[in-house]
Amino acid sequence: MNHCLSTSSEHGSLTRVLRICVSMYQRVVPLEEWIALLSVSSRLLFDKVRERAISAIESHAPPLEPAKKILLATKHDIPQWLNSAFTELCTRTDPLSEDETSELGGEIADRVGRARDMVKLRAGYGELGITGFSKAFAGCGCKDCREARKESVRANYVAMVDSIIKETIALP
Repeated sequence: MNHCLSTSSEHGSLTRVLRICVSMYQRVVPLEEWIALLSVSSRLLFDKVRERAISAIESHAPPLEPAKKILLATKHDIPQWLNSAFTELCTRTDPLSEDETSELGGEIADRVGRARDMVKLRAGYGELGITGFSKAFAGCGCKDCREARKESVRANYVAMVDSIIKETIALP
C-alpha cells in the first residue's frame, strides 16, 4: 500500500472512487467514504476530488456534527467550516457532550464554553426564544414590531456571535 494512504479504508475509498469517476455524481456514497476521500485527496493534492468531497460532506443529510466538522476543518484546512460549526456549538441549547469535549480537546472545549457563556450573557437576559434568539429582542411583541425588527435583530445577533467566537476561539 502507498505510504500516502494511511488506512485501508482510505485506500479502498480512493480505489472505489477512481473506478467510478464517471458515475461518481450519480451514486450514493456514505459520509464515511467522503470523509476518507477528503483525507486522501488532501494528502495527494487531488484538488477536484477534494472539492467534490467537501461539497458532498457539506450537503450530506444528516449534516456532519459540529465537533467533527471542526476536527476535519482543522485537519484538512477547510477554514470556511469553522465559523458555522463554532456558531452552532455556541448558540445551541445543549452544552458540549462528553464525546464532543473529548473530540475537541480540553483547550478548545474550554474556549467553546467561554464563548457560550458570553453569548448567553450578551444576548440572553433570560430564556432563549423558539428561534434561538433572546426574548429580550422581541420588542413589544406586536406583528409590526416583530416584522420591523426581525432582520436587523438577526443581523446584530449574528454579528455579535461572530465577534465573540473570533475573540474567544481566535478564529481568523
